[in-house]
Amino acid sequence: EPGRPSAHATAVANFIERLLRGSRAIDTEALCIIGGQQVWSIRVDVRALNDDGNLSDACSIAALCSLMHFRKADVEISGGSAKAYSPEDRVPVPLSIHFLPVPVTFALFASGDKEDNQTTVIIDPSRLEEAAMGGILCIAVNQHGELCGMHKPGGMPIDFELIEQCTEVATAKTKEILARIQSELEADLAKRKEARRNVHELYDPAQLLTVDLAAPAGVIPATSTSLATEQLGSTQIDAQLAAINAEAAELEQQL
Repeated sequence: EPGRPSAHATAVANFIERLLRGSRAIDTEALCIIGGQQVWSIRVDVRALNDDGNLSDACSIAALCSLMHFRKADVEISGGSAKAYSPEDRVPVPLSIHFLPVPVTFALFASGDKEDNQTTVIIDPSRLEEAAMGGILCIAVNQHGELCGMHKPGGMPIDFELIEQCTEVATAKTKEILARIQSELEADLAKRKEARRNVHELYDPAQLLTVDLAAPAGVIPATSTSLATEQLGSTQIDAQLAAINAEAAELEQQL
């Protein structure tokens, strides 16, 4: 039907939901604004432009990156009301994420020799490899090397030793993927900070014109001028008093 997701799209959506929500990677309690009244609702929409295999891993990592990149408005609680600030007023805050589960998918191929039970494993299978594989195994590991989930939708059986080997490979691959993600997010965060710089910080200090307000040579500073004026006034008063005393002495001699 037009507009209705296919069975493959539904399976990928369920896989992403189990990976992010089922593992409790996102702190849902931090989305609460006012208990029992207001809460943030987070929705992730993924649009696949091209499917050349391993679509579940690609969509899951894209959804995880979007949650790490997302910033929600800062909210101030006053009594029973909440006020959300715009990005211009306050810097938006990121989501609270406990850990980062990264899925790594392996395609399983049985040996052509009936006597040889060894299983061939291919990481990140392409579309042609998915069509020819005998089974699939997906292992999700976080940045601490902890197992977050395992997904094996039927197919050929495998032993526990192979699962351990795939887990070690998934752990190393997770560190590589997260290092790339973190570097890109840090570069984007630097661009955001650069865009929020004050207008006075648009120029480097070397490009700014500085003005020296010190008084030139030969000019008496304002404080010195005021002191000189006070000294001059007191000298004039002393001279006037001396003249008055001299006139009074002359009058006394005449009398």
